[in-house]
Amino acid sequence: MITLEGVDDIALTRLNERMTYSRAKLVVILGPTASGKTTAAIRLANKINGAIVSADSRQVYTGMDIGTAKPNLDQMDADDKSGKGQVPHHILLPDKINGIKHYLINIRRPNEEMSLTEWQAAAYQTIDTIIDQHMTPILAGGTMLYVDSVVRAYNIPAVPKDDERRSKLAAQTVEELYKQLIKVDPKAALFVQANHARRIIRALEVIEATGRPFSEMRKKGECLYEVEMYGLFPGWETLRDNITTRVQQMLDIGLVEEKQKLIDKYGIGLPLLKTINYYQVPDKNEMIRRNMKYARRQMSWWRGREEIKWFKTAEEMLETYDAGIAPATVG
Repeated sequence: MITLEGVDDIALTRLNERMTYSRAKLVVILGPTASGKTTAAIRLANKINGAIVSADSRQVYTGMDIGTAKPNLDQMDADDKSGKGQVPHHILLPDKINGIKHYLINIRRPNEEMSLTEWQAAAYQTIDTIIDQHMTPILAGGTMLYVDSVVRAYNIPAVPKDDERRSKLAAQTVEELYKQLIKVDPKAALFVQANHARRIIRALEVIEATGRPFSEMRKKGECLYEVEMYGLFPGWETLRDNITTRVQQMLDIGLVEEKQKLIDKYGIGLPLLKTINYYQVPDKNEMIRRNMKYARRQMSWWRGREEIKWFKTAEEMLETYDAGIAPATVG
């Protein structure tokens, strides 16, 4: 069983009590892939003495830099580069990029799965640490479940992984697994992708261990923080241009080589190699298509969320923030 390095008993107790940091401010910057979230978060952090907590399900893993559009190592402060990106570090040790602290990047090896439960606990601890430092935490990323697990305070069952059961499930096709999941939990179809074998297996694992639908984990609790939510969406045409540019950059700077390094180190069966960009490379057109499909799914997830104030550019968002026009708060 993989434990969450750095999440101590005190932090988990505080998480369960949901008391200590109630009403502290948390800024959230979300949006589809390639919408400019990272740049916006860094610029805002410079303005408000902020630190960034990454809400990206793959940037937690070392060695997965190009394919996840991880903040560039070249942007790291000179004294912060040594060993970063290849060796996992403690969750409370940030990567400092353009002078801004970034948490929850490079904290696991790709063959060490990090569950949503573990990530949520780590996010709470890093947010609380930032508040302790009299800074403003900025949760930035596009992994929808990660963002909502904090903003909506999901009550996620802490079910340890069962390697034996997982091996049996993994022997089945993803189509067979998905049919099983939808049969026992139809609502899971709203947020579990039909081709995401790892997440389907985890959902079945949780259902078998708890006897409850996996979809119940999305039941909202009382948010620990006073949350301001900002969304970036430049429009579909511009977003497609952004994605096309990003995909070409990934290919130019070595995504094919990065994938091969992961294969050499962890084997061709590494589940993360089936995720977006790594699975499609070097097919540029397929990479663009899958990124656009994912962007539509992200926007569908956030559709109708009145608490999110949307902007086309980081400039518009920062101007509104400077003017003191905040979105409706959550919590």
